[in-house]
Amino acid sequence: MMDNIDEVANVRLKALKEIEKDKARVAKAYNKKVKRKLFQVGELVWKTILPIGSKSNKFSKWSSNWKGPYKVIKVIFGNSYLLETLQGERLNRAFNEILDTVFSKCLARSLSALQTMANTCIALRTKVADVYIALSH
Repeated sequence: MMDNIDEVANVRLKALKEIEKDKARVAKAYNKKVKRKLFQVGELVWKTILPIGSKSNKFSKWSSNWKGPYKVIKVIFGNSYLLETLQGERLNRAFNEILDTVFSKCLARSLSALQTMANTCIALRTKVADVYIALSH
C-alpha cells in the first residue's frame, strides 16, 4: 500500500516537472517575439484604452484603441509610468499599458510639413499681392 502511494506521488511529481518544462518552452518561444519598450521621463506616449467598459459604445469597433498623447513624468519600478496630459494634468494612477508610436518624430514631421505649407502660403500671398499691385498700376 505504501509503495503504491509513493509511486503515485512520484508520477505526480514527474508530471509537474514536465508541465514546468512545457511552460518554460512556451515562455521562451513567446519572449522571442516580445520587444520591450522602455520610456524616459519627458517622452510623449499613447495610452491604451482597455476594451471592457471604457470604450465608447457609440462607435463600437471603430472607436479608438489609444488615447493621448501623454507625457511621462516618472518611471516606476518595472514597466510602469506616471503620466500627465500636455496641459499638465496628472493622471491618478500608474500605467503600464503604453504604446510609443514614435509620437515625437511624427509630431516633428507634421510640424515641419505645416511650416513648409505656411511658408508656401506666405510666398503665394506675396506673389498675388505683387501681381495685384502690378495690375492696378
